[in-house]
Amino acid sequence: MKKLLYLLLLIPLGFLASCSSDDDYPSVDIEVTFSNASVYNNVVYVLDGTNLTIDNIGIKSLNGSAATLANMTFFWDGAFQPGMTFGAYPLTLETATQPIGRHYLQFNCELLEVDKSILNGTFTYPVIIIEDEEDLPAGAPQEFGTYKSVITVNPK
Repeated sequence: MKKLLYLLLLIPLGFLASCSSDDDYPSVDIEVTFSNASVYNNVVYVLDGTNLTIDNIGIKSLNGSAATLANMTFFWDGAFQPGMTFGAYPLTLETATQPIGRHYLQFNCELLEVDKSILNGTFTYPVIIIEDEEDLPAGAPQEFGTYKSVITVNPK
């Protein structure tokens, strides 16, 4: 009976030894495409009364393997946005009811890449609603249109 007990205690060690390394995380680029905006230094500028549109959120592996995003949720100024569904592009944020100034668009998701551990990511974009083009910072694109922002995720 004692031998059986010892054998049962050793079984979990076999499972631990068979697991792969859990610290091999995805290395990816997250590409977010905004419309009706000006993007400068990963800060999104929108004219008051103009809807900010997210045309696409994509992922590209830096290793050449397949990668995807899963279980994405959106937040505006910390409040969950149930009407924004990942993959149902374009996603529109109405700014007419928002005060002028700084706001935060955040999305949380799982980053999945073949043969890598699952990585949870939280990405936050400052969104500044401005009254007119003169409020744009020096160096920012003076035209409001479609811009792509790329975030590189390469944890070590």
